[in-house]
Amino acid sequence: LAFQVGLALDLDPGIIRKSLEEYTGVNRRFEYIGEFKGAKIYSDFGHHPTEIKETMQAVREKFPDKKIWLIYQPHMFTRTKYLFDDFVKVFKNLPVDKISIIDIYPSREVDTGTVSSKQLAEAIHYDRLEYHSKEELTHVFKNQAQNYDVVFFMGAGDIDKIARSLMS
Repeated sequence: LAFQVGLALDLDPGIIRKSLEEYTGVNRRFEYIGEFKGAKIYSDFGHHPTEIKETMQAVREKFPDKKIWLIYQPHMFTRTKYLFDDFVKVFKNLPVDKISIIDIYPSREVDTGTVSSKQLAEAIHYDRLEYHSKEELTHVFKNQAQNYDVVFFMGAGDIDKIARSLMS
């Protein structure tokens, strides 16, 4: 299809072919980053409730019989507060075996104390959901990753860096 679009735009067929052969895909969308203690580790940029819901449904479809652990980092205090009820609804219904929520990535914002990841985890009130500080996550991940077939790190903050550093 991409080739046909290129032809419709009067692009050189050789350039289209070369570009498609060199295309490596989109980073941080269902990106496989490696394996740790037998668990396949993925990273994803999704940070909106709808993205989380759709992505994790796709993960479950791809791995129907596997144990899945989602590690999520909310992005920005204002977004978390504004979408708080949507996050609660989505997280209560995710088709995963475990959810860990870590501290909010502030981006350009200052924490005014109006919302936290711990409050979000408590509001979700789901028996397979835990809150962890970034510091606690290192210990939890290294001790529990082998209990899961798939571990999905998700968020728009520094969660990708965290995932990659935990694998070393």
